[in-house]
Amino acid sequence: MKTTSLKSIYLTKKELKNAIINYVKTNGNEKLANHLEKSKCEMDWSQSREEFIISVDDEFEDEESPTWRETIGHSLKRLAEYEKDSDSATILLNAAKMLIKQKLQK
Repeated sequence: MKTTSLKSIYLTKKELKNAIINYVKTNGNEKLANHLEKSKCEMDWSQSREEFIISVDDEFEDEESPTWRETIGHSLKRLAEYEKDSDSATILLNAAKMLIKQKLQK
C-alpha cells in the first residue's frame, strides 16, 4: 500500500481483495471469505463510475441466513460513521445495495 497524502490511499488489486476478504471474515461469513481467497476476481468501476464491481470466478452457494442479514445491517450501521459524501460510505452503500439486489433476484 502506498500513501501519498492524508486523503489518498492507493491499494493494489491484491491488497483490495485481501481487505474485502478480511471484511467478510470479520462479519461472520467464513465460507464466503474462503471462497474469495481461492477464486480469481475481476475488479472495475461501473460505466457510470458510481459503483465498484467485484466479479468472483466460480459458483458459491450462499444460504439466506441471519449472517447475510447481519452483514447488510452491519454495513448500513457503518455508513452512519462516515461523512455523507465520502468514498467509504459510497462503497459500503453500493455493496449493501448489490447484496440486497442479488437476494431479491433469486
